Amino acid sequence: MMKRYLIAMLALTLVGIAVAVCAGTATNALSVTTSLQVDNGEFKLLRQVNNYKVNQAAQALDYGIQTTTNSVTNSLNIANVTVPHYCFFRNLDETNVAIFVTLTLRLEPGDVAVLPVANTNMTTYTTNGSTKLEYFINQK
Repeated sequence: MMKRYLIAMLALTLVGIAVAVCAGTATNALSVTTSLQVDNGEFKLLRQVNNYKVNQAAQALDYGIQTTTNSVTNSLNIANVTVPHYCFFRNLDETNVAIFVTLTLRLEPGDVAVLPVANTNMTTYTTNGSTKLEYFINQK
């Protein structure tokens, strides 16, 4: 019997736009904190990045929960962000898989992903039925 890998904790925190005062001017920044702990009985792995700062040229974001179906024409509703950077995605469904065609990303039920992306062309579909997909896309 194959050992089942347990992802004990996947905490992903995106803090939107933090304003810091630097030499009398305001700077827009994104603060990213991630933590991944894997424990499968034979080995343990812990990786953390705390308070990684990313400067933003402009303030913009898109956020939503969108229903995705098993058609490959489900584009995310991105209206404000023109040059994306960090994105947060979460599959809210308990059964169906969400697949990002343009990102080569597969989210099993309940999966979470945080990653930098190159453009706003994000098309998704599900392997069966439909799923609700939560997303947060931040302007670079």
